[in-house]
Amino acid sequence: MLVQQVLLVITHIIVYLIAVPSADGSYFTTVLFPVLLIQLLIPYVSRSVIRAKELREELEDTKSQLDVYVQEEERNRIARELHDTLGHTLTMMKVKSELALHYIDREPARAKIEMNDVLQTTRLLPNKCVRS
Repeated sequence: MLVQQVLLVITHIIVYLIAVPSADGSYFTTVLFPVLLIQLLIPYVSRSVIRAKELREELEDTKSQLDVYVQEEERNRIARELHDTLGHTLTMMKVKSELALHYIDREPARAKIEMNDVLQTTRLLPNKCVRS
């Protein structure tokens, strides 16, 4: 694209020099000189506008991709917390149940306390999962 712009500029200059001969030798005082300047600036302005549009689209794509990454990271964080909470709770319930089985014949009151702890934990478990 740069080569095209350079060729366009050279073409405009050549056409201007050939088509607009100056009486006093100064091409800067002719009426067409501002037109030449505008014609020379148009490719650069259009290139800047196109580049700005491309950058804006790239920024929007990057932003949407970043939003997806943020959502994925939040999901992963919640999944880790849920996994840790459930793992800890289920391990505690297993240990308490085994302890209750151990005490059931010798100390039934203690076994009952352990099973009540397990029951209490199962009642609180949905609240723990929702809070994460």
